[in-house]
Amino acid sequence: MTDAWEQPARDALRAAARDVRSIVQRLQDLHDSLPVTPEETSLRDLDRDRDLPFAVLARAVIRNVLNDSLRPAIADLEAAAA
Repeated sequence: MTDAWEQPARDALRAAARDVRSIVQRLQDLHDSLPVTPEETSLRDLDRDRDLPFAVLARAVIRNVLNDSLRPAIADLEAAAA
């Protein structure tokens, strides 16, 4: 038998995961809407000592946030709720 607070807490974790998933989609849509510059074949190809166009920087930041923080957060929240 579970404590009375456990199921509501699990439900809240699932709801939080859905909220984060919504943010992921918004950021992915923004990422996809930004233009890809000719020099943006990979982050390794970019010269970090020069000023980069806003779109390049924004796309890189979004990719990092999605891959390093938000997608793992969804997985962690869903695992905790299981």
